[in-house]
Amino acid sequence: MRIQPTEACDADAAVTRFGGVPLVGMGFAWPTKDDGRPLSLIGQWRCDELNRWIGEQLLPADSLLCFFFDVEEEAGWGLTPQDVRAWRVIATDTATASPAQPPVGAVTYPAVAAEGRRVLTMPQSDEPAIEAIWAWATPASLTYERLRLDEGPGRVHRAFGWPEPQQHPMHLDCQLVTNGIELTAAGYRDPRVPELQTDAAGWRLLWQVDTDLHGLGIEWMWGDMGKLYFWIRSEDLAIGCFDRVWVLVQG
Repeated sequence: MRIQPTEACDADAAVTRFGGVPLVGMGFAWPTKDDGRPLSLIGQWRCDELNRWIGEQLLPADSLLCFFFDVEEEAGWGLTPQDVRAWRVIATDTATASPAQPPVGAVTYPAVAAEGRRVLTMPQSDEPAIEAIWAWATPASLTYERLRLDEGPGRVHRAFGWPEPQQHPMHLDCQLVTNGIELTAAGYRDPRVPELQTDAAGWRLLWQVDTDLHGLGIEWMWGDMGKLYFWIRSEDLAIGCFDRVWVLVQG
């Protein structure tokens, strides 16, 4: 599902939006990094809206999801297990949610409403699902790559489906780093990799947030014109658990 910014809205609007302030439940504590620096709200989903847009009950009904990330330093690229404190995804019952004001030091963004439309996505030719059919960089895979669908111009903010990687496939990265393996040359040679690899396909894209210097009035950039990717295990999505979301930055 492609999520497009539309127009400015109230900072505390109970809609799917970029920026603004989070709508959360009682007992909410603003998420911070280990050093106490507050994370920033990237956006909020109204789950009923996304379910309607995509035509499936993928997200918990009557809920809001708030996505936080360390935008000030972008220190958490998801490459080490210790990066887990650089983001948070918080689910709240829509009926009891109320706005939380950002603490001092939190980077805030204007609120921009969003709308979604269902699109067909295809894996890139170096994804394991395609390499299992055609080896990468062979004539067949190069022909496939030219046939991949183009959603049209503009930045690609996407919920679910296949991601648009800036560097390489990410399913295995999520599986390794959440099992304690750093994403380094040595980490990829860890003897546990073959065993862990068998469950890598259980990860799925939750939200891909593109660099956007013009369309949001927000002007955010991930890495060097890259993208921010929120990933979730299929079993966690099925039960509406967002505590183990992993984030990778490529750019």
